[in-house]
Amino acid sequence: MYLTHLSLTDFRNIRRLELDLQPGLVLFAGPNAQGKTNLLEAIYLCATTRSLRTVSDLELVREGAEAEGPPAARAACTFVRHGDTFTVEVIVAPRGWPAVSSQAARRIRVNGVPRRATEVVGLLAAVFFSTLDVELVTGPPAARRRFFDLLLAQTVHGHATELNRYARVLRQRNQLLRTLREQGGDEAQLDYWDDLLAAGAAAISTARAAVTPALALHAAAAHAALAPGESLTIDYRPAAPSGVAPPTDASSWRAAFRHERRRELAAGMTLHGPHRDDLSFALNGRPLASFGSRAQQRTSALALRLAEAAVMEERLDEPPVLLLDDILSEFDPERRLAALSHVAGVSQALLTSPDPAHFAGVPLAAAWHVHAGTLRPLALERA
Repeated sequence: MYLTHLSLTDFRNIRRLELDLQPGLVLFAGPNAQGKTNLLEAIYLCATTRSLRTVSDLELVREGAEAEGPPAARAACTFVRHGDTFTVEVIVAPRGWPAVSSQAARRIRVNGVPRRATEVVGLLAAVFFSTLDVELVTGPPAARRRFFDLLLAQTVHGHATELNRYARVLRQRNQLLRTLREQGGDEAQLDYWDDLLAAGAAAISTARAAVTPALALHAAAAHAALAPGESLTIDYRPAAPSGVAPPTDASSWRAAFRHERRRELAAGMTLHGPHRDDLSFALNGRPLASFGSRAQQRTSALALRLAEAAVMEERLDEPPVLLLDDILSEFDPERRLAALSHVAGVSQALLTSPDPAHFAGVPLAAAWHVHAGTLRPLALERA
């Protein structure tokens, strides 16, 4: 799988861009805050229909775009998958413009045909690594659940729909729990929502449990290549009630919800389920978040992303596109060389860096200098 063309209009700080792309390593270099990460973000938006960096989709629309007409950010990626060519296009605009609105409307097309987001996720498979990914091993569990969700949504048919359904049922069940706590009523009303939530919980937790062994295996191998002598282990921690074995099917989850009904009514919320799952990381047998150095944590985050790519390739029979945002930052020369060696053989990797000197001698398919949202070819010195 590889991109052949990227087309952007009024996306972040990029006014217009038409860029042909090649398989192999493609470098975007230049000072910070010039638009390098925006290029990768646009590709990931086409892959997942979501941005990893926004609170509101309207942040994607270039500032000042409204002076030239209806403001809208557009990203379109043309790519080859299993020999077939596809174009995914995502357009984000203020809802109800020209009236002032804080809500965004999104339109998604595949080869010109409108599609729902759940139909598009995973068509273009991509892995995004950024400087913020250290949060995957040191931050809150929500970051790790999102990692799970995006990996499985891109590799398991219907998983994105399952996640959306679970989230809707969870909101409705929590609302009922709050109503029963505050106003009283027939607790048997929860039975219906327990059944629906249990079905979703079983599907999601089963998918997470199934992918973790391969993820852990590939992460350990990648980490060993990046940092010889250090051992990374990963474990899935499903959020089951204390004293209850991790549920493995809908009936087990249903029993777990019944077991916790008194506590959930008192709390006014669902206390257990995939929405509270976690992953744990250990380096040489010690908790990585507590005992790992910044470099070790960053190396482990990169290993996790490389493992994500390996799992995708196994499940899709084709490697995903790698989007690597400043992967060499904070690495010593040895880990920098190991990281570059690890991605040198991939089908396509798009990399950003403020220091193109790090890539002298690296066999690149293309290199571009990015300044103020514009690109020009960049010549690198050869080693």
